[in-house]
Amino acid sequence: MATVDQSVQWVIDNAVNISIDGRGVVASTISRSGVVRAVSRGGRTWKFVVTPAPSTVDDARPYLARLDQVDRIQVANIDFNRPLFDDFFGYTGDASGTFTGDTSVGNNNQLEITASSYSSGKVVKGGDYIQIGPTGNLYQVVDDPADGNGVTVTVNRPIDEASGSYTLNVGLDCTVDVICVERPTWTITPAGANHLIQWSGDFVFYEDRT
Repeated sequence: MATVDQSVQWVIDNAVNISIDGRGVVASTISRSGVVRAVSRGGRTWKFVVTPAPSTVDDARPYLARLDQVDRIQVANIDFNRPLFDDFFGYTGDASGTFTGDTSVGNNNQLEITASSYSSGKVVKGGDYIQIGPTGNLYQVVDDPADGNGVTVTVNRPIDEASGSYTLNVGLDCTVDVICVERPTWTITPAGANHLIQWSGDFVFYEDRT
């Protein structure tokens, strides 16, 4: 029987497409004269909408019972480390080796990143994903930092982790804890010797930050 992580990962790995939303909650008003006032209400929790691909019964059977058990209750740890995700989730900077992040730089959405192997260029680049600590939260680099090792990097949301020094996961090495909030049902469709499993809609996963 597949584990919780393996079952949810199977859905991710066999997705037709994945929609990613990291936006925060914003309250806005528009005056009669057309002046817009907007206030951030925080949030900025990752949301993943996953359209699952149809699959054969042989492929799906090890995972279906566990997915039914997971339902919208259990937390799973997933990654995007597969060839079809390389172009989007892969690391694009110029360094290698072990990455270290220091979150004590003062600004709540910045950290200082140092790589153990670096000669020139950007230690990370805009759009790169980083995870603070082996089980920490997932962040995305907003823009290219200055050239150099041990430079200040701005990420897409306030950093939850306490001030200190952490080993970072970067690019395809990142993982994220998620919980399913919308769960489609599955249907067996006769297709000769090997029936098809088809889904009634999309999976919707939110980052678990408890």
